[in-house]
Amino acid sequence: MPMQLVDPLQDHPPGLQCAGLASVFLAACRVHRINPYDVLASAASMMADTIHGERPEFRALRLYAEHDLK
Repeated sequence: MPMQLVDPLQDHPPGLQCAGLASVFLAACRVHRINPYDVLASAASMMADTIHGERPEFRALRLYAEHDLK
């Protein structure tokens, strides 16, 4: 699902991609009354797997971002 959400962004410059994602993220956090810093910390923890390296689902997202969002 994350790739489906960000796929339309690949035709825009990097700064606009990040601003668009950040705007949607902040709006969603405000609507749900969730602290965005807590969500970012949680996401960072989910993306890290110190025992086996990078988790496969997040590796796929990273590779997508590296190759398709540039």
